[in-house]
Amino acid sequence: MLLVDRRPHIGGNAFDTYDENGILIHPYGPHIFHTNSKRVFAYLSRFTDWRFYEHKVLLEVGAKLYSLPINRLTLNALYNLDLDEAGAVAHFERARQLDPRNAAVIWNLGETYSCLRRYDEANRLFEEGLKINPNAHFFSLLIAANTFKKDGDLSALKDALKRMPADFNPGGAVTTVAVRVALMERDYTKATKLLDTSGMGEMNDGGIGGMAGAIDGYTFPRTWYEGIIAQRRGDAAASKRAFEAARITIEEDARICASDEKSICLLGLIDAALGRKEDALAEARRATEVLPIEEDAFDGPILTTNLAVVYTQTGELDLAITELERLTQLPNGPTSGMLKVEPEWDPLRGDPRFEALIR
Repeated sequence: MLLVDRRPHIGGNAFDTYDENGILIHPYGPHIFHTNSKRVFAYLSRFTDWRFYEHKVLLEVGAKLYSLPINRLTLNALYNLDLDEAGAVAHFERARQLDPRNAAVIWNLGETYSCLRRYDEANRLFEEGLKINPNAHFFSLLIAANTFKKDGDLSALKDALKRMPADFNPGGAVTTVAVRVALMERDYTKATKLLDTSGMGEMNDGGIGGMAGAIDGYTFPRTWYEGIIAQRRGDAAASKRAFEAARITIEEDARICASDEKSICLLGLIDAALGRKEDALAEARRATEVLPIEEDAFDGPILTTNLAVVYTQTGELDLAITELERLTQLPNGPTSGMLKVEPEWDPLRGDPRFEALIR
């Protein structure tokens, strides 16, 4: 590919240079480069070094500062409220009344209901979203996923996947759901075929199709799934190769940003799969320290659920069950339906404490 730039340098507006005093300056103003693609980052790293920068944003209203993105803490501080989950739902409902066709409002309110295990109300919203926009295919998957969460039945999710248009797979998110369903059914041939058909080296997790070994909003390398498939087929050599390749991919993310809790979490899962118990435990615990449940009621339980996965995979079964007993009582914690079918919990089956969680 030939790339031609009309300016006498590469880099576009992100170009920097030294001035006459030897100071590095930005002729076009400062710029921050964002990408969630490891492939893009690796390619650009061939041509540049990086100055890593992390910023946390606050919202200024008058003389006061508030948390951003807007969440329950923001609303409570801004309007002098003391909202619990029910109060937050009421405000989302009000937003829905003000803007009934807004897909983002429908999604957020529906997800809130799902987190609270109010599945019928969530599905009613998602169905309304489909009527407004029949091409919003993720709503179909969310409706089916709620059936799975409730009772562990994968049939609705499988039917919804069959109805997905062949050209609808943004960031590989649909492939992620399909692969996870195949893994929960222990159909490793199908899971491999799905990966091969996608042709993708990395796939987004949209938070649909289970919680164990899943991280909503994260991009997983294909090698992570290849490692799982090989491990469950009993191919230790292939599993080790795949997980080590996945670790190399993810390790760069964690090195770039030491507070990237999702990369740290996945490192813990990978090291657990590789039999590196102490590293796995340290990483999984670190992820929950960076983003505890008390600070994030959505992603916090996901990270702590994966800490329970690491406990399970490293033989710390009592610690795993203790975490699950707490998590199953929290919004957006693992449900009995998930626990029934996710393979990650197989070492716990037969323990009366675990069986009590899936009744």
